[in-house]
Amino acid sequence: MIEYIFFTSSRSEFSILKNLLKLYKKNKKYNFKIIVTGSHLNKDFGNTKNEINQDFNKNVYYISIGNNTNNNDYVQKIIKGCNNAINKFKPKKIILIGDRIETFAACISFFLRNIYIIHLHGGEVTHGSIDDTFRHSITKMSNMHFVTNDIYKRRVIQLGENPNTIFNYGSLSAENITFSNFKKRSEIEKKFKFKFEKNNILVTFHPNTIKSNTFKDLKTLFSVVKSLKDIQFIFTSSNNDLNGLKVNKLIKEFCKKNNNSLFIHSFGYEYYYSMMKQCDIMLGNSSSGIIEAPIISLPVINLGDRQNGRYFDNLVYNLNYNKSLIMKKIKNILSNKKLYNNKIINFKNINLKKNTHLNIYKKINSIKDNKFTIKKFYDC
Repeated sequence: MIEYIFFTSSRSEFSILKNLLKLYKKNKKYNFKIIVTGSHLNKDFGNTKNEINQDFNKNVYYISIGNNTNNNDYVQKIIKGCNNAINKFKPKKIILIGDRIETFAACISFFLRNIYIIHLHGGEVTHGSIDDTFRHSITKMSNMHFVTNDIYKRRVIQLGENPNTIFNYGSLSAENITFSNFKKRSEIEKKFKFKFEKNNILVTFHPNTIKSNTFKDLKTLFSVVKSLKDIQFIFTSSNNDLNGLKVNKLIKEFCKKNNNSLFIHSFGYEYYYSMMKQCDIMLGNSSSGIIEAPIISLPVINLGDRQNGRYFDNLVYNLNYNKSLIMKKIKNILSNKKLYNNKIINFKNINLKKNTHLNIYKKINSIKDNKFTIKKFYDC
Protein backbone atom coordinates (compact mmCIF):
# COMPACT_ATOMS: atom_id res chain seq x y z
CA MET A 1 0.00 0.00 0.00
CA ILE A 2 1.18 3.52 -0.88
CA GLU A 3 0.73 6.32 1.66
CA TYR A 4 0.63 9.22 -0.80
CA ILE A 5 0.12 9.78 -4.50
CA PHE A 6 1.15 13.06 -6.08
CA PHE A 7 -0.28 14.04 -9.47
CA THR A 8 1.40 16.15 -12.16
CA SER A 9 0.51 16.71 -15.80
CA SER A 10 2.53 19.83 -16.61
CA ARG A 11 5.94 21.41 -16.02
CA SER A 12 4.41 24.18 -13.90
CA GLU A 13 2.86 21.73 -11.42
CA PHE A 14 6.04 19.74 -11.01
CA SER A 15 8.20 22.81 -10.49
CA ILE A 16 5.88 23.89 -7.68
CA LEU A 17 5.83 20.45 -6.03
CA LYS A 18 9.51 19.63 -6.37
CA ASN A 19 10.81 20.83 -2.99
CA LEU A 20 7.87 19.24 -1.20
CA LEU A 21 8.54 15.96 -3.00
CA LYS A 22 12.18 16.07 -1.94
CA LEU A 23 11.10 16.03 1.71
CA TYR A 24 9.13 12.84 1.11
CA LYS A 25 12.01 11.26 -0.75
CA LYS A 26 14.37 12.08 2.11
CA ASN A 27 12.11 10.45 4.72
CA LYS A 28 12.02 6.69 4.11
CA LYS A 29 9.02 6.42 6.40
CA TYR A 30 6.63 7.47 3.65
CA ASN A 31 5.95 5.43 0.53
CA PHE A 32 4.78 7.61 -2.32
CA LYS A 33 4.22 7.57 -6.06
CA ILE A 34 4.04 10.38 -8.58
CA ILE A 35 1.49 9.99 -11.34
CA VAL A 36 3.10 11.62 -14.37
CA THR A 37 0.92 12.28 -17.39
CA GLY A 38 -0.19 14.96 -19.86
CA SER A 39 2.40 17.19 -21.48
CA HIS A 40 5.24 15.63 -19.46
CA LEU A 41 5.20 12.70 -21.88
CA ASN A 42 5.12 14.73 -25.06
CA LYS A 43 8.26 15.87 -26.90
CA ASP A 44 6.25 18.72 -28.44
CA PHE A 45 6.00 20.22 -24.95
CA GLY A 46 9.61 19.57 -23.98
CA ASN A 47 9.42 15.94 -22.78
CA THR A 48 9.66 17.14 -19.18
CA LYS A 49 9.34 13.63 -17.76
CA ASN A 50 13.15 13.53 -18.04
CA GLU A 51 13.44 16.22 -15.38
CA ILE A 52 11.22 14.21 -13.03
CA ASN A 53 13.23 11.05 -13.64
CA GLN A 54 16.45 12.75 -12.59
CA ASP A 55 15.33 12.85 -8.95
CA PHE A 56 12.33 10.54 -8.65
CA ASN A 57 12.65 7.75 -11.22
CA LYS A 58 11.81 5.04 -8.64
CA ASN A 59 8.63 6.84 -7.62
CA VAL A 60 7.14 7.53 -11.04
CA TYR A 61 4.00 5.96 -12.49
CA TYR A 62 3.17 6.97 -16.07
CA ILE A 63 -0.28 7.40 -17.55
CA SER A 64 -0.01 7.90 -21.31
CA ILE A 65 -3.02 9.78 -22.66
CA GLY A 66 -1.75 11.54 -25.79
CA ASN A 67 -2.53 15.13 -26.73
CA ASN A 68 -5.63 17.03 -25.73
CA THR A 69 -7.58 17.27 -28.96
CA ASN A 70 -10.99 16.65 -27.36
CA ASN A 71 -11.69 17.52 -23.73
CA ASN A 72 -14.28 14.78 -23.21
CA ASP A 73 -12.06 11.96 -24.49
CA TYR A 74 -9.08 13.41 -22.64
CA VAL A 75 -10.90 13.42 -19.29
CA GLN A 76 -12.08 9.83 -19.79
CA LYS A 77 -8.52 8.62 -20.39
CA ILE A 78 -7.21 10.29 -17.25
CA ILE A 79 -10.03 8.94 -15.07
CA LYS A 80 -9.39 5.43 -16.37
CA GLY A 81 -5.62 5.73 -15.89
CA CYS A 82 -5.99 7.03 -12.33
CA ASN A 83 -8.45 4.25 -11.50
CA ASN A 84 -5.82 1.73 -12.62
CA ALA A 85 -3.26 3.44 -10.38
CA ILE A 86 -5.65 3.24 -7.43
CA ASN A 87 -6.14 -0.49 -8.01
CA LYS A 88 -2.38 -1.00 -8.20
CA PHE A 89 -1.18 1.11 -5.26
CA LYS A 90 -4.24 1.41 -2.97
CA PRO A 91 -3.19 4.87 -1.76
CA LYS A 92 -4.43 6.53 1.43
CA LYS A 93 -4.16 10.11 0.18
CA ILE A 94 -3.81 12.02 -3.10
CA ILE A 95 -2.11 15.43 -3.30
CA LEU A 96 -3.25 17.67 -6.15
CA ILE A 97 -2.21 21.15 -7.15
CA GLY A 98 -4.01 23.82 -9.09
CA ASP A 99 -6.69 23.85 -11.68
CA ARG A 100 -5.85 22.05 -14.90
CA ILE A 101 -8.29 19.80 -16.71
CA GLU A 102 -6.03 16.80 -16.04
CA THR A 103 -6.06 17.55 -12.30
CA PHE A 104 -9.84 17.87 -12.34
CA ALA A 105 -10.19 14.49 -14.04
CA ALA A 106 -7.78 12.86 -11.59
CA CYS A 107 -9.71 14.33 -8.69
CA ILE A 108 -12.95 12.81 -9.96
CA SER A 109 -11.31 9.39 -10.08
CA PHE A 110 -9.95 9.57 -6.53
CA PHE A 111 -13.13 11.14 -5.17
CA LEU A 112 -15.26 8.31 -6.55
CA ARG A 113 -12.96 5.79 -4.88
CA ASN A 114 -13.36 7.51 -1.49
CA ILE A 115 -9.70 8.54 -1.14
CA TYR A 116 -8.64 11.48 1.03
CA ILE A 117 -7.86 14.46 -1.24
CA ILE A 118 -5.41 17.26 -0.39
CA HIS A 119 -5.59 20.32 -2.65
CA LEU A 120 -3.02 23.10 -3.06
CA HIS A 121 -3.72 26.52 -4.61
CA GLY A 122 -7.47 26.59 -4.09
CA GLY A 123 -9.56 29.74 -3.83
CA GLU A 124 -7.85 31.51 -6.71
CA VAL A 125 -9.78 33.12 -9.53
CA THR A 126 -8.95 33.29 -13.24
CA HIS A 127 -12.01 34.72 -14.94
CA GLY A 128 -10.51 34.38 -18.40
CA SER A 129 -9.94 30.63 -18.20
CA ILE A 130 -12.06 27.49 -17.96
CA ASP A 131 -9.64 26.44 -15.21
CA ASP A 132 -11.72 28.53 -12.78
CA THR A 133 -14.49 25.91 -12.84
CA PHE A 134 -12.03 23.04 -12.52
CA ARG A 135 -10.31 24.63 -9.52
CA HIS A 136 -13.50 25.24 -7.56
CA SER A 137 -14.81 21.76 -8.39
CA ILE A 138 -11.57 20.25 -7.05
CA THR A 139 -12.05 22.29 -3.87
CA LYS A 140 -15.52 20.79 -3.33
CA MET A 141 -14.15 17.26 -3.71
CA SER A 142 -11.15 17.84 -1.43
CA ASN A 143 -10.77 17.20 2.29
CA MET A 144 -7.80 19.45 3.10
CA HIS A 145 -6.86 22.78 1.51
CA PHE A 146 -3.59 24.73 1.31
CA VAL A 147 -4.07 28.28 0.01
CA THR A 148 -1.43 30.90 -0.73
CA ASN A 149 -2.93 33.94 1.01
CA ASP A 150 -5.88 35.02 3.17
CA ILE A 151 -7.84 36.38 0.20
CA TYR A 152 -7.96 32.90 -1.28
CA LYS A 153 -8.68 31.34 2.11
CA ARG A 154 -11.85 33.43 2.39
CA ARG A 155 -12.93 32.22 -1.03
CA VAL A 156 -12.53 28.56 -0.07
CA ILE A 157 -14.70 29.24 3.00
CA GLN A 158 -17.24 30.92 0.70
CA LEU A 159 -17.37 27.66 -1.24
CA GLY A 160 -18.65 25.95 1.91
CA GLU A 161 -15.41 24.49 3.25
CA ASN A 162 -14.76 24.29 6.99
CA PRO A 163 -12.08 26.81 8.07
CA ASN A 164 -10.49 24.09 10.21
CA THR A 165 -9.48 22.28 7.01
CA ILE A 166 -7.89 25.33 5.32
CA PHE A 167 -4.29 26.37 5.88
CA ASN A 168 -2.38 29.41 4.61
CA TYR A 169 1.34 28.70 4.62
CA GLY A 170 2.04 30.76 1.50
CA SER A 171 2.84 29.77 -2.06
CA LEU A 172 5.24 26.92 -2.81
CA SER A 173 6.21 28.49 -6.13
CA ALA A 174 6.88 31.89 -4.55
CA GLU A 175 9.10 30.20 -1.96
CA ASN A 176 10.79 27.97 -4.55
CA ILE A 177 12.19 30.87 -6.54
CA THR A 178 13.94 32.18 -3.40
CA PHE A 179 15.71 28.79 -3.13
CA SER A 180 16.70 28.72 -6.77
CA ASN A 181 20.30 28.16 -7.74
CA PHE A 182 20.30 30.83 -10.42
CA LYS A 183 22.45 29.90 -13.39
CA LYS A 184 24.94 32.32 -14.86
CA ARG A 185 24.15 33.93 -18.19
CA SER A 186 26.99 32.00 -19.82
CA GLU A 187 25.64 28.68 -18.49
CA ILE A 188 22.21 29.37 -19.97
CA GLU A 189 23.69 30.35 -23.32
CA LYS A 190 25.82 27.21 -23.47
CA LYS A 191 22.99 24.84 -22.55
CA PHE A 192 20.40 26.28 -24.94
CA LYS A 193 22.79 27.41 -27.68
CA PHE A 194 21.90 31.08 -28.04
CA LYS A 195 23.25 34.47 -27.02
CA PHE A 196 21.52 37.07 -24.91
CA GLU A 197 21.21 40.50 -26.47
CA LYS A 198 21.19 43.94 -24.84
CA ASN A 199 17.41 43.72 -24.28
CA ASN A 200 15.69 40.34 -23.72
CA ILE A 201 12.05 39.50 -23.16
CA LEU A 202 10.78 36.10 -22.00
CA VAL A 203 7.45 35.19 -23.64
CA THR A 204 4.99 32.55 -22.43
CA PHE A 205 1.69 32.44 -24.30
CA HIS A 206 -1.11 29.94 -23.56
CA PRO A 207 -4.29 29.35 -25.58
CA ASN A 208 -7.54 30.94 -24.46
CA THR A 209 -9.81 28.24 -23.04
CA ILE A 210 -13.05 30.24 -22.94
CA LYS A 211 -12.88 32.75 -25.80
CA SER A 212 -12.01 31.72 -29.35
CA ASN A 213 -9.54 34.54 -30.06
CA THR A 214 -6.31 32.62 -29.40
CA PHE A 215 -4.87 32.98 -32.88
CA LYS A 216 -5.94 36.61 -33.26
CA ASP A 217 -4.13 37.42 -30.00
CA LEU A 218 -1.07 35.46 -31.10
CA LYS A 219 -1.02 37.40 -34.37
CA THR A 220 -0.99 40.68 -32.40
CA LEU A 221 1.90 39.38 -30.30
CA PHE A 222 3.85 38.45 -33.43
CA SER A 223 3.24 41.91 -34.83
CA VAL A 224 4.77 43.46 -31.72
CA VAL A 225 7.86 41.26 -32.03
CA LYS A 226 8.31 42.14 -35.71
CA SER A 227 8.17 45.84 -34.92
CA LEU A 228 10.78 45.75 -32.14
CA LYS A 229 13.76 44.35 -34.02
CA ASP A 230 16.34 45.62 -31.50
CA ILE A 231 14.87 43.39 -28.76
CA GLN A 232 15.30 39.62 -28.47
CA PHE A 233 12.09 37.71 -27.68
CA ILE A 234 12.59 34.26 -26.15
CA PHE A 235 9.48 32.08 -26.44
CA THR A 236 8.87 28.96 -24.38
CA SER A 237 6.16 26.43 -25.22
CA SER A 238 2.48 26.69 -24.50
CA ASN A 239 0.79 24.17 -22.23
CA ASN A 240 -1.28 21.18 -23.33
CA ASP A 241 -4.63 22.94 -23.56
CA LEU A 242 -6.79 22.68 -26.65
CA ASN A 243 -4.86 24.33 -29.52
CA GLY A 244 -1.61 24.18 -27.52
CA LEU A 245 0.15 22.12 -30.19
CA LYS A 246 -0.98 24.48 -32.94
CA VAL A 247 0.18 27.50 -30.95
CA ASN A 248 3.62 25.92 -30.50
CA LYS A 249 3.84 25.12 -34.20
CA LEU A 250 3.01 28.71 -35.14
CA ILE A 251 5.55 30.09 -32.67
CA LYS A 252 8.29 27.79 -34.02
CA GLU A 253 7.53 28.81 -37.61
CA PHE A 254 7.51 32.48 -36.65
CA CYS A 255 10.86 32.25 -34.82
CA LYS A 256 12.52 30.60 -37.81
CA LYS A 257 11.58 33.60 -39.97
CA ASN A 258 12.40 36.38 -37.49
CA ASN A 259 15.98 36.88 -36.32
CA ASN A 260 15.00 38.66 -33.10
CA SER A 261 13.05 35.68 -31.72
CA LEU A 262 13.78 32.10 -30.72
CA PHE A 263 11.75 29.17 -29.38
CA ILE A 264 12.81 26.80 -26.60
CA HIS A 265 10.39 24.01 -25.67
CA SER A 266 11.17 23.93 -21.97
CA PHE A 267 13.88 25.44 -19.80
CA GLY A 268 13.21 23.06 -16.95
CA TYR A 269 12.77 23.97 -13.32
CA GLU A 270 15.85 25.99 -12.35
CA TYR A 271 16.73 27.24 -15.81
CA TYR A 272 13.27 28.77 -16.20
CA TYR A 273 13.77 30.81 -13.03
CA SER A 274 17.27 31.69 -14.22
CA MET A 275 15.84 32.89 -17.53
CA MET A 276 13.38 35.07 -15.64
CA LYS A 277 16.25 36.59 -13.67
CA GLN A 278 18.33 37.29 -16.80
CA CYS A 279 15.53 38.84 -18.86
CA ASP A 280 14.32 42.42 -18.69
CA ILE A 281 10.59 41.76 -19.05
CA MET A 282 8.20 38.82 -18.95
CA LEU A 283 5.43 38.98 -21.54
CA GLY A 284 2.33 36.81 -22.05
CA ASN A 285 -0.46 35.29 -19.98
CA SER A 286 1.26 32.79 -17.67
CA SER A 287 0.59 32.47 -13.93
CA SER A 288 4.36 32.36 -13.38
CA GLY A 289 4.36 36.03 -14.32
CA ILE A 290 1.80 36.72 -11.62
CA ILE A 291 3.23 34.60 -8.79
CA GLU A 292 6.97 34.10 -9.24
CA ALA A 293 8.26 36.97 -11.37
CA PRO A 294 7.55 39.78 -8.86
CA ILE A 295 9.61 37.96 -6.21
CA ILE A 296 12.77 38.75 -8.22
CA SER A 297 11.58 42.22 -9.26
CA LEU A 298 10.97 41.18 -12.86
CA PRO A 299 8.40 43.48 -14.51
CA VAL A 300 5.58 41.60 -16.20
CA ILE A 301 3.26 42.61 -19.03
CA ASN A 302 0.25 40.38 -18.53
CA LEU A 303 -1.87 40.18 -21.68
CA GLY A 304 -5.60 39.61 -21.96
CA ASP A 305 -7.98 38.30 -19.31
CA ARG A 306 -6.71 34.74 -18.75
CA GLN A 307 -5.33 35.65 -15.29
CA ASN A 308 -8.04 38.14 -14.31
CA GLY A 309 -9.12 37.70 -10.71
CA ARG A 310 -5.74 36.80 -9.25
CA TYR A 311 -3.89 39.05 -6.81
CA PHE A 312 -1.55 41.26 -8.85
CA ASP A 313 1.71 42.66 -7.51
CA ASN A 314 2.53 46.25 -8.50
CA LEU A 315 5.17 44.94 -10.92
CA VAL A 316 2.45 43.34 -13.08
CA TYR A 317 1.04 45.55 -15.84
CA ASN A 318 -2.24 44.34 -17.32
CA LEU A 319 -2.90 45.14 -20.97
CA ASN A 320 -5.28 44.04 -23.69
CA TYR A 321 -3.92 42.70 -26.97
CA ASN A 322 -3.35 46.15 -28.40
CA LYS A 323 -0.14 46.49 -30.41
CA SER A 324 0.55 50.15 -29.73
CA LEU A 325 -0.11 49.85 -25.98
CA ILE A 326 2.10 46.78 -25.64
CA MET A 327 4.96 48.42 -27.55
CA LYS A 328 4.64 51.59 -25.51
CA LYS A 329 4.80 49.68 -22.22
CA ILE A 330 7.81 47.61 -23.36
CA LYS A 331 9.74 50.75 -24.32
CA ASN A 332 8.79 52.45 -21.06
CA ILE A 333 10.05 49.56 -18.92
CA LEU A 334 13.29 49.18 -20.89
CA SER A 335 14.01 52.89 -20.57
CA ASN A 336 13.75 52.54 -16.78
CA LYS A 337 15.83 49.40 -16.25
CA LYS A 338 17.57 50.82 -13.20
CA LEU A 339 14.30 50.66 -11.29
CA TYR A 340 14.33 46.86 -11.51
CA ASN A 341 17.43 45.42 -9.86
CA ASN A 342 16.39 41.73 -9.93
CA LYS A 343 17.03 41.20 -6.23
CA ILE A 344 14.95 38.94 -4.02
CA ILE A 345 12.31 41.04 -2.26
CA ASN A 346 11.06 38.38 0.12
CA PHE A 347 9.13 40.67 2.44
CA LYS A 348 6.55 42.40 0.21
CA ASN A 349 4.64 39.71 -1.66
CA ILE A 350 1.51 38.37 0.10
CA ASN A 351 2.06 34.90 -1.39
CA LEU A 352 5.53 34.54 0.10
CA LYS A 353 6.05 33.08 3.58
CA LYS A 354 8.91 31.32 5.32
CA ASN A 355 9.10 27.51 5.47
CA THR A 356 6.11 27.00 3.18
CA HIS A 357 7.03 23.54 1.92
CA LEU A 358 8.14 22.38 5.37
CA ASN A 359 4.93 23.57 7.05
CA ILE A 360 2.77 21.92 4.39
CA TYR A 361 4.76 18.71 4.75
CA LYS A 362 4.32 18.68 8.54
CA LYS A 363 0.61 19.46 8.39
CA ILE A 364 -0.12 16.75 5.82
CA ASN A 365 1.77 14.17 7.87
CA SER A 366 -0.03 15.20 11.06
CA ILE A 367 -3.35 13.95 9.71
CA LYS A 368 -4.60 11.19 11.98
CA ASP A 369 -8.09 10.65 10.63
CA ASN A 370 -7.52 10.41 6.89
CA LYS A 371 -10.62 8.45 6.07
CA PHE A 372 -12.80 9.87 3.34
CA THR A 373 -16.10 11.24 4.62
CA ILE A 374 -18.90 13.18 2.98
CA LYS A 375 -18.43 16.78 4.04
CA LYS A 376 -21.09 19.08 5.42
CA PHE A 377 -21.46 22.43 3.68
CA TYR A 378 -20.04 25.12 5.93
CA ASP A 379 -22.33 28.19 6.05
CA CYS A 380 -20.25 31.29 6.78
